[in-house]
Amino acid sequence: MSSRGQHKAFFAAAVGLWLLFFIQAVNTPVLLDDWFQLRYWRDHDFGPSSLWTYARFNYFNYNPRFGEVLLAIVNGSQAIHLIVTPLVQLAVLPTVFVIAFARWPRPTLRDLQLLLFIQTMIWLVIPIPGIMYFYRPFATNYLWAFTITLALFVPYRLALAGACTRPRWWPVPVMLVLGWVAGMCNEHTGPTAMLAMAGLVCVAWRRQQLRAWMLAGMIGLYIGYPMLFFAPGQSVRYGGIAAHYTPTRLLADRGIIGCLEIFRDFIVEARLALLFFVAAVVRYLWRLYLRGGRFAPPSPRTVVDAIVLAAASAAIVMTLCMSPMASDRVFYASGVLLVAALTIAAQHLFHEPVVRRFVISACVAVCAFHAVRFVATYAELKAENDARLAILAAAPPGSVVHLPSYKLAERSRWSYGDDFAQPWLRDYVVAELYDVAHVELDHAAAHDEIAPLPTYRELQTLTGRFLLATEIGRRNGIARFTVHARQVFDDPQHRPMIVIAWTPQGYVFVDGRPYDDSRGHFIRVSAATVPPRLEATYMIGCGDVYNVDAFTDGAHVLVPVDERRCRGPFTAIMCEPDRCWVAGWY
Repeated sequence: MSSRGQHKAFFAAAVGLWLLFFIQAVNTPVLLDDWFQLRYWRDHDFGPSSLWTYARFNYFNYNPRFGEVLLAIVNGSQAIHLIVTPLVQLAVLPTVFVIAFARWPRPTLRDLQLLLFIQTMIWLVIPIPGIMYFYRPFATNYLWAFTITLALFVPYRLALAGACTRPRWWPVPVMLVLGWVAGMCNEHTGPTAMLAMAGLVCVAWRRQQLRAWMLAGMIGLYIGYPMLFFAPGQSVRYGGIAAHYTPTRLLADRGIIGCLEIFRDFIVEARLALLFFVAAVVRYLWRLYLRGGRFAPPSPRTVVDAIVLAAASAAIVMTLCMSPMASDRVFYASGVLLVAALTIAAQHLFHEPVVRRFVISACVAVCAFHAVRFVATYAELKAENDARLAILAAAPPGSVVHLPSYKLAERSRWSYGDDFAQPWLRDYVVAELYDVAHVELDHAAAHDEIAPLPTYRELQTLTGRFLLATEIGRRNGIARFTVHARQVFDDPQHRPMIVIAWTPQGYVFVDGRPYDDSRGHFIRVSAATVPPRLEATYMIGCGDVYNVDAFTDGAHVLVPVDERRCRGPFTAIMCEPDRCWVAGWY
């Protein structure tokens, strides 16, 4: 293909991808967290003053991330959403390209193929591409946020790969602000970004390429991340779970096994991309075998770049071991860095034309499949969402409104699902945005059940406590939250049986686990969690309930388990004068 033809193909592909993102921006429905933004803009005029008020309130009382401000912007102005959102999604590709190759992509067929590979792999490596790209709260808090973080490193990557540039003053304030914004983006990416920034500045200093703007970006990042991490709003989010679990405590609770499980989850979620890349490598090796050629190793610099990016991806996953949340959405940043590392390797594989044609043909098919699914899914979802909004807007004041359920009601790889399946959200929307008495959803019996609360054993894990805290956080204004156990203990005094109790100051939970030593079998209860007014301890097992004498053993209280009666499950109960607690299991 001629140089002119390659230019045309490059820009045609860019326009085509932008058009896909623009159509998706038009078809973005109002879902879940979007409603809270609409509630704010109903009472405030869109502008810098209102945004500052919103950002300040969030920083001190809710979510301090910069992505929440971005979410307010795109929800406050449809024009900004339609213009900026597709451009940010498109900017992901050249940004990742620069991070991988230390240069901007050129309008050539070879660079277009690499960009196609990057986009395909991102959609394969992240667990929920439809939600990450087209559900605004996730897009701004993760896709936008990490693109900003990578953009901070772009000038460093270019400067260190090129000749020493002349000192200039104007990038200094720009990099200072960009560094601060990048630091304010995400808790789990900040530590790796700070470590990488220190490494780049050190390399620049040793090469005598250090410039004032490099230090400014570093200072901004090192100011922004602590501001995010120690923001007052962190003690309020998710029911204040961050105030009770420090990173060191979370790491200790998870242990080596828990951290390995997070790594396993990341690999499992990225399996499609990894299998695709392995297929490309196998095709490459098979081609070399057939023609009897020798393996041409990549350059040392290429190997180092790929290893550093893969290590950065792993470092972010490792950071999640100290985070209360390690779900699919927080794997986005790690996945993108992994894609950058794989793209460096793919460039070497592309030296074999047969392999390049194989990979690019597969990328075209995968991208086309994703594009069709994205458009079809969100066109249908947007139509259903608009129909709901019209019904709510036309409903008489004080009436009971019946709304149809979404056809795609379950959360999937492509869409968030039906947010109104959560009764608390329906109640919030009709109370705050529409003068309607109540909303009933078709097939409500299938949806109105509250998601099962964590069991006692699940509450002993970080995941279980996080699920409970999330439920509490969603119920705005809740003062107390108590989980009761039913039909566990036939108490003659008819005291309530409590699994966990929550107040704004934190939760109360009696934490007991199986324990064996030379003295026998026990349920070992952390002394710090024993009810302060304990008057009796009981054991339930073998169909019997009997009183036992618990005793203190260092930082724990041991409740004896008598397996001479039978072998089976045992449950400890600790009672205060007015209530009893589930206190552990064996």
